[in-house]
Amino acid sequence: MLKRMTKNRTLLLKVLSSELPDCGGQPPYSASSVHYTLNNAFEYTWDGYGNMATLPSIRQIHRTLRDLWHEGLIVASREKIDGIRDGLPYWEMSFQLSTDVESNWIKTECDRVFNAVKKAKHGFNLFGSVLDRGLPSHEVEVLRLRAKALIQKTHPDKAAGFEDQFKQMKQCIDAIRDGIPEPMPTHAAQDQAQSKRIR
Repeated sequence: MLKRMTKNRTLLLKVLSSELPDCGGQPPYSASSVHYTLNNAFEYTWDGYGNMATLPSIRQIHRTLRDLWHEGLIVASREKIDGIRDGLPYWEMSFQLSTDVESNWIKTECDRVFNAVKKAKHGFNLFGSVLDRGLPSHEVEVLRLRAKALIQKTHPDKAAGFEDQFKQMKQCIDAIRDGIPEPMPTHAAQDQAQSKRIR
């Protein structure tokens, strides 16, 4: 039986239905990400957050997330996180709306493929040097097949709300057709090749 919709429940459901660039872009979000977002909304009086009089504590957020999860309004997933500064790894729970699981996955996957193609095509600039450019041809083919499958899932005739993702995947296909360079050999590979030539 669904309990009444309290202020904290309404706030948490709003966060879990939002795209938050500072928290990875797409749900699922951890309790700490929810707390961080609500803290910013409280501090900077964001529109749509009902002019919060008080900020929910992290304990209240955990309790409210648990209640929403038990009532089936949200789903939870568990992910292993690497420890910070050689710390021990730990498990973290993340949450998203039950109705948005598939759409969140599609958006996240589109972002992943788009960023991988962009990095392979252009690399990134560090102090005037282009690094991490290129990808082996078998990995390019995997990205091409992923982008092609995601174009089908995000096509405006088949699904609504994925216009941006559809454009992203078309850009990926165009970039792959235009050609992704082979990766440049690392210094270790260059040294090894040079030592073979000397022999």
